[in-house]
Amino acid sequence: MQRFFIILVIFTLSIPGIILASNSVDAADIIQQINAGRDVSFENTVIRGNLDFTSIKEITIEKQKGNQTTYLCHVRGEVKFVNCQFKDDVIAYRSEKFPNELYIPVFYEDVLFSGCEINGDFAFKYVRFKANANFDQTIFKGETNFKYTKFTNKADFSHTRFAEEAEFKYTTFPEFANFEAAHFENDANFKYTKFSQKVNFKLAVFADDANFKYTKFPEGVSFENAIFEKSVDFKYTKFSEPVNFTDAQFDGDVDCKYTTVDGKSFSLHLLKSKK
Repeated sequence: MQRFFIILVIFTLSIPGIILASNSVDAADIIQQINAGRDVSFENTVIRGNLDFTSIKEITIEKQKGNQTTYLCHVRGEVKFVNCQFKDDVIAYRSEKFPNELYIPVFYEDVLFSGCEINGDFAFKYVRFKANANFDQTIFKGETNFKYTKFTNKADFSHTRFAEEAEFKYTTFPEFANFEAAHFENDANFKYTKFSQKVNFKLAVFADDANFKYTKFPEGVSFENAIFEKSVDFKYTKFSEPVNFTDAQFDGDVDCKYTTVDGKSFSLHLLKSKK
């Protein structure tokens, strides 16, 4: 009987994605690691409590404008989570009205949330990534907010699932952005998003409204085999070749008023994709 139990434990540990209840950590302990100047690295772990990157101790004033003060929260080490489950919110943005204060984390090394499950909200508004940012295969069950976020290097959201609204309005992507096979179950907002390199939305699924109004794709984009189940807004969007809508599926309304490809009408590309 004892031998059977040992074999069962070894078998359970060998299964990818299995998280044992005993393998857990409090979010406050992770913040303590950051404050101690250590890298953060967890795999197959349950994180309990709100993980608040604005609560770290290294904070400096960036600017004061009028009655508002902007603080930078410096995360110096690598942040790595693989196949982890977050029971609560992950916070990397905080705004206080009285007094009028804004707290913005700056991540200097790679940030990795790969194959994770986020049960609370994921608030990364205004965040600055100085290295790579990887969120592949992660499930965001709450609202996801990357509004005004600035990426410096590559950003990977491939095979990611957004159960609630995904907010990328005014986000800056100076390097390659990968959303291949991403699944947006609620509204996806990429209005005014700044892409500097080619973007990949191949096989992406937009189950609700998708907004790309005023977005620019200066180095091309692929929506090959993408599915738009409801309305999509490309109004005033500026595309540049290569633009790939091969076998893209449009089940709802498509607004491409004033949309251009290298300064020319976008209608021809859309008509070809529907054939």
